[in-house]
Amino acid sequence: MREMDRDGLIMCRMQGRAFEKSLEEENSSPVFIRRFMNSNLARRMDKNYFLNTNQSETQMVEEINEDYPRKIGSMKFDKEEMYWIGYLYRYWAYIWNISSKEIYRICDGNDMRRHYHYFHSLAPEKAIEKLMEEKHYQPVCTDEEKHYETIYSSEIEERCRKIFSERLFLEKNKI
Repeated sequence: MREMDRDGLIMCRMQGRAFEKSLEEENSSPVFIRRFMNSNLARRMDKNYFLNTNQSETQMVEEINEDYPRKIGSMKFDKEEMYWIGYLYRYWAYIWNISSKEIYRICDGNDMRRHYHYFHSLAPEKAIEKLMEEKHYQPVCTDEEKHYETIYSSEIEERCRKIFSERLFLEKNKI
């Protein structure tokens, strides 16, 4: 896990404002969130290439609409909910170095909305911690660059068994 810095906060605010801006469009909020979190734009933000562009929040929403031109649904979240959801998704991706697509798989837009009233007044780190706990999500560091992958409880148990049996084999065979 890395510390939040100025660049990360800029991206959090921009993503939050882009999510707010999406309310002016015809798509439903859950559809916009799904499209955004699985988009090339989100991938660029995940890799921190985004700050090298001069893209505004309006241009971000336009890019999503160009990639997904079909309008679907009419359900709209509140402006505050959309800002918080966008902000928190980017915060989570930034400090844990997890892709937006993976985070969306863990907690979709409707899940985030359900948790808004309980968690919006918490510090972002605490809200993310609570979401991970509720979703039985355990990030595991997979390399020296601190890239985390999603591991669920059953997978952790399976990995532990595998490691234990490998160590037991090595000890028995003195390898």
